[in-house]
Amino acid sequence: EIYAFLGKRNEAINYQMKAIEIQLLLFNEKNIFLAKSYNNIGEFLQTLGNAKEAFDYHIKARNIQEDLHTEVNLELAVTYNNIGAALQ
Repeated sequence: EIYAFLGKRNEAINYQMKAIEIQLLLFNEKNIFLAKSYNNIGEFLQTLGNAKEAFDYHIKARNIQEDLHTEVNLELAVTYNNIGAALQ
């Protein structure tokens, strides 16, 4: 996230994609780390003006979070907020 803070969002996306590769090797496809990475990529893409692709990543994050959590939680609320922002 530091690259995004520095305004290097494309580079930030590249590092998030590397993180996803590792997460998929270490865990199954339904893990909270992967959901967080998908949300981060969605946020970066949205700031780059790519709302459609951002929406797709937020949906991936939501699907994982809904599968993992049986109760209301803050991470899912953040994801719903991100989806709403991408739909604007």
